[in-house]
Amino acid sequence: MRAFIAQPVAADSPAPAALRPPSGLRATIAVLNFAVDSLDAAQQTWGALLADELTRMLSQQSLCGVVSRLSAPTLGPTPDWHELARHLGARCVVGGRCSPGRHGSRVTYRLWLAGTGTVLEDSFNLRLADFGDVHSEPINRWIGRISAAVIGTELRRAGGLQLPALADFTLLFAGVSMMHKTSAQFVQQASTSLSLLCERHPRVAEPRAWLAKLQVLRISNGVSVNAAAEAQQAHAHIRHALSDEPAHSLALTISGLVHLFLDHDLNAARKCCEQALQLNCNESLAWLFLSSVHAHGGDGTAAMQCIHQSRSLSPADPLAHYFDGFTAWALLFAQRYDEALWYARRALSAHSSHRPSYFTLAMAQQLAGDNVGARQTAVQWLWSAPYFPAQKRFKGFPAGANTRAQKLTHAPRKAGLPN
Repeated sequence: MRAFIAQPVAADSPAPAALRPPSGLRATIAVLNFAVDSLDAAQQTWGALLADELTRMLSQQSLCGVVSRLSAPTLGPTPDWHELARHLGARCVVGGRCSPGRHGSRVTYRLWLAGTGTVLEDSFNLRLADFGDVHSEPINRWIGRISAAVIGTELRRAGGLQLPALADFTLLFAGVSMMHKTSAQFVQQASTSLSLLCERHPRVAEPRAWLAKLQVLRISNGVSVNAAAEAQQAHAHIRHALSDEPAHSLALTISGLVHLFLDHDLNAARKCCEQALQLNCNESLAWLFLSSVHAHGGDGTAAMQCIHQSRSLSPADPLAHYFDGFTAWALLFAQRYDEALWYARRALSAHSSHRPSYFTLAMAQQLAGDNVGARQTAVQWLWSAPYFPAQKRFKGFPAGANTRAQKLTHAPRKAGLPN
């Protein structure tokens, strides 16, 4: 039931709701200019540099929208966070102060989360050389903390309210984050959240594309009750998404994932990923999935080139373990087994129930000559997925008959994984 009220409009009243932009599928973040604690005119640029770098890095996060830097004011001494968020139409506001020194700056930042009134505050040291460096540990840690805070807030909101009461971007956060869990309850909540988004936006491709990815994850993790039926659902979701928006880069990217892991069609998967990158060369998932296409095709060098491109576009992704898993897989085909071990272990340290990483780790250990470690990992694999042995996984192995793939198929059996 909809209710309406008619009343005089004051000159300073907010714009009517009909003229405001809808909340959309992105949680919007506004980055304010940082205040600079220095009288040196040469150091006054630190505040703008910090805001520019943070805006650039946050804009690479697939689930966040960032307010234009031209719209973001300088943070005052006593900011009205609520008014700033309302004025900028932002879910989150980031600002702070910096104290430049001879070789760097001490940065103190604040993250204000609308709806909760929560203000998170932290400090760290930053060098001038960190700007523009995608591998900068301080900046990546900074981005990671902000992303984790935003996602954590939206997930708590999703768990505390009825789904119909949640904003679109909260449902999207919940769906994309929870689909990577192995708990049936979380996966079901992811499916329910994304399905509700499809009902709200029947002609928008993104929710259906994520639903297709959810089906692929369930099948590849061995938790699908009826893999054939879920594969059909994945194809249906991606067809619907691309029929509504044929030039949607994410939908084309996940179409490549469907072709890769469900159809075992490397050529179709490559074509979809390359089309997605023609539309949006910054689609990090397209580079990530294209790395797996090259790896399964036996080209470890091309796979690693795609991995480097993907990770540079999303260096502090909230789902870092997912990127680490693909990186370990590409390194395996590049015969860089020690590095593959490191990334597989890091993926498991962040997500101990990520079953494909156990598989990759066991293969890397066996190929690196660590037979004891490979058998220990095999035991962990069997404990986490007792009804999903190696032979079943190889039925979904899209590598074809290249010699590298044939060599890899023997490694899990030598490690102790049953046929």
